[in-house]
Amino acid sequence: MKDKYLQKNLDQAVPEDIVPQEISPEEMFRQMQGFEKLGFEKLSTENSLPENINLDSNKTYRSGFVALVGRPNVGKSSLLNKLIGQKIAIVSPKVQTTRNKILGVYNFYENDSNRSEGIVGQLVFIDLPGIHKPQDKLGEACLKISQDGAREADLIVFMSEANHSPGKGDQWIIDWLRQNCYDSKYIILLNKVDLAKRKDRLKADRQAYLEMFADLPEKPQLIEISTVTGEGLEELKQSIWDFLPEGPLYFPEDAPTNLSMRFLTAELIREQVLHLTQEEVPHSVAIRIDDYVEKANAKNLTKIFAKILVETESQKGIIIGKNGSLIKEIGSKARIEIETLIKTPVFLELKVKVAPKWRQNERELGRMELS
Repeated sequence: MKDKYLQKNLDQAVPEDIVPQEISPEEMFRQMQGFEKLGFEKLSTENSLPENINLDSNKTYRSGFVALVGRPNVGKSSLLNKLIGQKIAIVSPKVQTTRNKILGVYNFYENDSNRSEGIVGQLVFIDLPGIHKPQDKLGEACLKISQDGAREADLIVFMSEANHSPGKGDQWIIDWLRQNCYDSKYIILLNKVDLAKRKDRLKADRQAYLEMFADLPEKPQLIEISTVTGEGLEELKQSIWDFLPEGPLYFPEDAPTNLSMRFLTAELIREQVLHLTQEEVPHSVAIRIDDYVEKANAKNLTKIFAKILVETESQKGIIIGKNGSLIKEIGSKARIEIETLIKTPVFLELKVKVAPKWRQNERELGRMELS
């Protein structure tokens, strides 16, 4: 894996005219079709990279880190969930849904239908926040996370949409990658190919993307996929496998992520806020887990005490809802997701706290590991 954080400062600002666009609820429903929640057993409890793990000192493995880079809402988190087979990253039609670096582990086996024959390689996906013009310190932190994540990867998957021609946002990201990750290896990934109606335009768009990467040392491969139908995913996995160099296994075979239960719990609560609120409210919300008590009684009850942070009193009122109706709905739906995650009964207490301008507060961002 490449050295982390090779450059401390951003080299250039994101163009003013690159503004993230939210996708419609209909499009989000389409993306979620066919995705089965498979459970969340055996998740790591540490939010840090573990020591290298070799199952057999006499065996040679292949491994690498792959960064998923692109504009917001092109389907990076949906792709991660689809490949891992579990819901590692939350998904919503709102921009800036992904705020942190999310790691997902995919294992290659000698025989996929008979995994007892042993693991032969490991791919660690790095799902990064969508790159767009930051509006506050939170946005700046998300941008830095994305750029640092791209620098530390062994392979960069630049992801865009097959049903839209490349735009200024794509061009800016590619220019930044060429400037800062020139020697990296690339795959160009066009998602939503099932929505690409005009094949003549898609052919022209393919050529346009390839020309954007034309001056790199190695010509990138271009693959078209659909996270809904699964089209192209086997080709993608095979292409990544062909790239992987010899290396150690960074995670235990049964650990699909390095994220802590506290982090995943907070994300599942935030996901419900994203789905149940509109306009500025989703972007103004953060979740703080104040206490997380496992096996709190003989029934293995897990007690979770969390605060929903907002920036204004009016946002607090919206989150609470009439007679507490909305916060009850958020809590109820989040509790179901959390119980699926941890396989025990859950007591979830939610409170709302006004934290004025928390998105501009570096200390608060630091508590959420966003600075």
